[in-house]
Amino acid sequence: MASGQAHTRASLLAVLPAGIAAGLILGPWAVPGAMLGCNAGVLLTPDLDQIGISKGEWTLVRKLGPLGFLWMAFWSVYAKALRHRGFWSHCPVVGTIGRLGYCGVLISLIWIILGRPEIPPLTPEMQEFLWGAGLGLLISDTIHFIMDGCCLRNGFLTHRRGGDR
Repeated sequence: MASGQAHTRASLLAVLPAGIAAGLILGPWAVPGAMLGCNAGVLLTPDLDQIGISKGEWTLVRKLGPLGFLWMAFWSVYAKALRHRGFWSHCPVVGTIGRLGYCGVLISLIWIILGRPEIPPLTPEMQEFLWGAGLGLLISDTIHFIMDGCCLRNGFLTHRRGGDR
């Protein structure tokens, strides 16, 4: 299995190719979105299903202080609910949508705390940007999946090079 540092490096190396691919597939507004999505893959990693504190999370705490601890507390519920390297957290598309949905819970709570401010309508450019961001995150997740040596057999996530099941 790849280390957290290797996953981070791979996601950051994919930023430019993801931006180019998004631009070709979705249009020019998707380029910065995809690049942001690949970078977000470092923070919204499939390994958020791990119980315990990683090196990356300690870095987050050092840089953000109490906000870093809140981030870890928020994801601890997710980690307890899902098996590490399981289908629901690591499978590309499924895991990506699951983590984005879980983030939606946090965004909804913040929106309620702020008094439910009006949300402006999405312009076509913003929609293209958001699709690009989703594509960039999906690319980062797929790289993570491959680096972990995961594959799907009979609908279940398994590992080609040993590791936990």
